[in-house]
Amino acid sequence: GTDDGAPLGQALAESQALTSVFLADAGLSGPVVRSTLIAVATNPRLAMLDVSGNYATAENYRKIARSVTQRAKSLAPIPPPPLFLGLRNTRVRDSGLRHLLDAGLSLPETLRLDGTHLDGTSLGALARCATRPDTKVGQASFLRHLTLACNNISVDGVRAITALLVDPLCRLETLDLSCAHLGDAALAVLADSLAGMHTLRSLRLDGNKFSHAAMNRFAESMGDNRSLTQLSLSTQEDLPQNVFYTTYNILLRNRAVRDGFHFAS
Repeated sequence: GTDDGAPLGQALAESQALTSVFLADAGLSGPVVRSTLIAVATNPRLAMLDVSGNYATAENYRKIARSVTQRAKSLAPIPPPPLFLGLRNTRVRDSGLRHLLDAGLSLPETLRLDGTHLDGTSLGALARCATRPDTKVGQASFLRHLTLACNNISVDGVRAITALLVDPLCRLETLDLSCAHLGDAALAVLADSLAGMHTLRSLRLDGNKFSHAAMNRFAESMGDNRSLTQLSLSTQEDLPQNVFYTTYNILLRNRAVRDGFHFAS
């Protein structure tokens, strides 16, 4: 991981049968990650790309975005995005994510951004990309699984995500906001949006700091939602176990719980 990654990048670019690249936690430097992503991101056969846990910075992702976009424009037809993109435990930050989105890169079906030092200021751009038609590949973006866990997501960041969830073009099915430093204000934003969520099946909110009252208000609002089948809701606050029984009873009372609905506290 000390060179510029050119040999690895060249080998990957020349592969004719490559469908998956797993380089997670490989100790790769920023230039190596950059060279690797540029080499494989426009491979039409690529289905899975995971470079999680390496050392690329936001500036590296700016260069990646620019190079991949330029390379994609030279190809005909333009290749679709990979089904899976793993960037967890990297230093993408909001600025790096914005670089990728502003360059016009297509979103994958599964995007892992857990532990990427996000505060949520880039999530508005992410939401816009997830609902606009992708003219490059002739289809709408198909982001279906999004992990934002272990970040420090602001209330405005949660508002951006809920705006996506209630958009008629949204296809998101699973959302992980566990351990994202959310509080009562963020939970209230989610509660107010539950009625408009039409595709979301699984929502993880465990490991945040919610009060008993906020959790119960959220449970009351679940009565207006008809898409969720899995909900994980807990708090880092020191609350007795009977609090969670109260929340669960509210869920049962205020929602037509279908077979298969799962609530974890």
